[in-house]
Amino acid sequence: MNQLQMRIRQILVGQTTVNPDRIICRRDGTVEIRRVYYHRSATPSEWAEKVRQVLASNGVQCRVAGSEIWAAWPRDSYLVAVAMPEVNG
Repeated sequence: MNQLQMRIRQILVGQTTVNPDRIICRRDGTVEIRRVYYHRSATPSEWAEKVRQVLASNGVQCRVAGSEIWAAWPRDSYLVAVAMPEVNG
């Protein structure tokens, strides 16, 4: 786990705005943030923007992409945000 991943994990575990159910640190340096939903209250891009705002307000600048993993009931569906380092170039 690199420094950015540790910082993102610390921020998201200690706040109540995004309420992630699962935080997964990947070997490629990205962080996958999942939240279970039954009735979707936001689009994946809206939820990803909310995650980005929480991280930015805590001093972490990164790109965040949103998607969802949908499954028919009774299986769980997830909003997914993937945080990745900004590419300077």
